[in-house]
Amino acid sequence: MTVVNHIVLFRFREGASPESIKQTCSEVMALKDRCLHPTTGRPYIASLTGGRDMSIEGLDDGFSHVFVFGFDSVADRDFYVRSDGAHRAFIEAYVSGSGASVEKAMVVDFEPGRFSCC
Repeated sequence: MTVVNHIVLFRFREGASPESIKQTCSEVMALKDRCLHPTTGRPYIASLTGGRDMSIEGLDDGFSHVFVFGFDSVADRDFYVRSDGAHRAFIEAYVSGSGASVEKAMVVDFEPGRFSCC
């Protein structure tokens, strides 16, 4: 059962080639198998899906691609964000590195069904 959803949106740099966008998206999807739990050594991302924005509302603010990660625990999400080597390498290569095609990323996490602040 997914305990935490980790939502990632990308806005790509103007002029980013379709090939670089496709490669970036493929690399995100590969994280499901590349990210290994520090104790078990097994993949720990419970679910991962993604795609291109298709909203007709015009409220995307230039964010064109979205990915939804599911984690079975807050601890797994925390390890992914703070320490996972495969995730860190992805960020360096595709988001924050000098040749990155991602202009801006937005991340939102939530626990399904939890709406209160406390």
